[in-house]
Amino acid sequence: MLMNNLDPDVAERPQDLVVYGGTGKAARDWPSFDAICRTLQTLGDEETLIVQSGKPVGVFTTHADAPRVLIANANLVGRFATWEVFRDLERRGLIMYGQMTAGSWIYIGTQGILQGTYETFGAVAKAKFQGSLRGRIVLTGGLGGMGGAQPLAATMNEGICLAVEVDPARVQRRLETRYLDRSTASIDEALAWCEDARRHGTAVSIGLIGNCADVLPELVRRGFKPDVVTDQTSAHDPLNGYIPAGLTLTAAAELRRTSSDDYVRRARASIAAHVRAMLAFQAAGAVAFDYGNNIRTEARDAGVADAFAIPGFVPEYIRPLFCEGKGPFRWVALSGDPADLRRTDELVLQLFPDNNHLRRWITLAQERVTFQGLPARICWLGQGERARFGVALNDLVRRGELSAPIVIGRDHLDTGSVASPFRETEAMRDGSDAIADWAILNALLNTASGASWVSFHHGGGVGIGNSLHAGQVIVADGTPAAGKRLERVLTNDPGLGVARHADAGYPEAIEMARRHHIRLPMSENLAASSGQVVEINGVMFPGFIDCHTHAVFGAPRLDDQERRALGVDYKAIAAAGGGILQSVRDVRARSAAELEALTRSRLAQLLAHGATTIEVKSGYGLELEAELKQLRVIRRLADELPATLVPTFLGAHEVPPEYRGNRAAYVQLLCEEMIPAVAREGLAKSCDVFCEPGVFTPAESRQILEAARAHGLAVKLHADELEGSGGAELAAELGALSADHLGSVSDGGIKALAASSTVAVLLPATMIFLGRKSQAPARRLIEAGAAVALATDYNPGTSPTLSLPLVMTLGVSQLGLRHAETVTAVTINAAAALGLAADRGQIAPGCIADLVVAAVDDWREIAYWMGANVVSAVWTAGSACPPRTAPIS
Repeated sequence: MLMNNLDPDVAERPQDLVVYGGTGKAARDWPSFDAICRTLQTLGDEETLIVQSGKPVGVFTTHADAPRVLIANANLVGRFATWEVFRDLERRGLIMYGQMTAGSWIYIGTQGILQGTYETFGAVAKAKFQGSLRGRIVLTGGLGGMGGAQPLAATMNEGICLAVEVDPARVQRRLETRYLDRSTASIDEALAWCEDARRHGTAVSIGLIGNCADVLPELVRRGFKPDVVTDQTSAHDPLNGYIPAGLTLTAAAELRRTSSDDYVRRARASIAAHVRAMLAFQAAGAVAFDYGNNIRTEARDAGVADAFAIPGFVPEYIRPLFCEGKGPFRWVALSGDPADLRRTDELVLQLFPDNNHLRRWITLAQERVTFQGLPARICWLGQGERARFGVALNDLVRRGELSAPIVIGRDHLDTGSVASPFRETEAMRDGSDAIADWAILNALLNTASGASWVSFHHGGGVGIGNSLHAGQVIVADGTPAAGKRLERVLTNDPGLGVARHADAGYPEAIEMARRHHIRLPMSENLAASSGQVVEINGVMFPGFIDCHTHAVFGAPRLDDQERRALGVDYKAIAAAGGGILQSVRDVRARSAAELEALTRSRLAQLLAHGATTIEVKSGYGLELEAELKQLRVIRRLADELPATLVPTFLGAHEVPPEYRGNRAAYVQLLCEEMIPAVAREGLAKSCDVFCEPGVFTPAESRQILEAARAHGLAVKLHADELEGSGGAELAAELGALSADHLGSVSDGGIKALAASSTVAVLLPATMIFLGRKSQAPARRLIEAGAAVALATDYNPGTSPTLSLPLVMTLGVSQLGLRHAETVTAVTINAAAALGLAADRGQIAPGCIADLVVAAVDDWREIAYWMGANVVSAVWTAGSACPPRTAPIS
């Protein structure tokens, strides 16, 4: 990646080690570069290289999960954090300016900023122009490493871009890489092209060769009216990043060499003229914003008192994304093979199929982005999404679907990694703009989490004295250890950004922290979070856990119930086309939106009855797309609802009609297509199988569950419900999380479960609704030493109950459980049945604050009042849930 930063197609001046942004370098000097490369080639798996401002200074013994490289660039003690001090140290060979991604070895060319610019222009279009820049002119300056993304980002949003650039070579480079459509040195010609495009509503980008300090004031004098005005020159560095008006490039270089002070004075005067023109456009009605290059500060220091009347782009357009943990996530195919990158593009679209904005971006990028150096891609992913995608990338490498590892990183311009009062942290809600603790904590947390290399820089984007920021990069090499590191790093890195914005008081971030169970210690006290003491009237329990439901379905199976009343048994109903297959036909015919609306209401009712964690199975699709449809509904609702949803893939719920004559083919489909697809998208935590005579045999169940384990899914089993099949023994042998139903479990099955960690999940409401006269042998299971949980089995045909308290009542009256055993059965044991016993199912330090209050005098009444909902209050992750009364069908 260091070498990729300096690829001639990537870097601005590779011969000088300059990557982008005026003087942003990858290494301090060529001897340092050679020493870094030499050391990396011999670095051990338990060693870490220390790099100080681009110079390798030491190798130390650490451990396998520690970063292989730790980098610090351009950091100065506050009193000395000025360009003057920095440049003196730089001349003496003691320090290096690393910009953001230049000195942290994760620059991927102009594409690296392209999606951020695309997102920003898109946000402008949404806020000001009904969602599109069609027929709108964006006037800007700078076509260097960062600014070069602007023309393509504007046309991707259907707009017209007029970009002024003083260096003809940069204009030519953008033409060659298709970031720019055409160029001219004539203002008249450029304006004619703009007006023609405006009249016809066509998207076009135009490079106008000239100096912004000359061209923009001239455009003001001519009465030209852009719709949007911004700038991406390297104005943050007036010595190296901005050419004073009236000077050729050659004359500017000579003045910079002979009289740097005079150069800076003249550059700042030109910047002032440039910003005054931007203010004039703003006064004439243009949407103006500072695009993070600190041009307002330089102009203000040069006498433009109202420079900050131009708002910054982060508080104006990007901060809502930061509150969701979203930021410029990027990855690079180390193989250099574009086919590998195409496969990763397919993966991201598979994982997030409902994100139309992301799909449009990836499609446009595939069509229009020219790779610079190694094939790379960027897209803005948020909390939870980054980790899911990173782990899935690692799985691709592990399975050999990619020919080499993938490097995953991000810009330093991210949700929680930067302190920059003139850009990323401008106008923070709580006034914490200048506090740099968060950036330092980000570097420390990424180091502790196991990133492959971590960096901490000063001055990137806005210049020395104006920012501190951290970066992290992690490698997906296909190993299990990398998978664990990826999940940690890609959860914690954006998670700190969510916490940073939650701490600043942004409601969106507070809600995101709640959804993703990010612990915020100052909010964990219920009284402190609400500002008042909460008085409890009744008995408080840990949040209940419903560890077995089938909540994603269409209509209830009322015909099945009538047939049972006439004496028709379960198998006869199924043979006549009822049962599970009736729900399968229904689900296949319904849209995802219909299923989502129905399921949302049902889950709200389960929550209102105290179920704060709910396992939700698929199993009414029995074909790839219908199963994925159900699981995607669960994922969407998991991001929306206050309850924790735990998705389980149950493609082996029944053999679909089209495979009744070839069961082996359906098992093969499950193992070779459906399970891999579910795993690729990260749609399920577990795989379940209905192991029952007439459904799936123990041998078929074993084959399916072993395939699931090979793809990283935990396993569960519907076992011995109506007839004994050896399912309990199989579940114990495979180390399944749970064996569920167990109405006909054998003595051998009881013994096997008691000797294992597999939880016996009993579903008494099902047996009653089916008219069965016997229940699972709960007492024998408990006395043998098995862990017993209770669940609703909520489904459309055999257990239409939404109440765990009702199931607890049945646990006492039908199964012979003690009251205390029923509470254990819907809390800690149910958590174990989902693999979640570490952080829920009890009220204890370190556990998620899921709580239920029952309006009773005696705690045993929770399992007494048959059919009455005595739950009066519910909290998830410390936040109160409103009462819900939505219909369920």
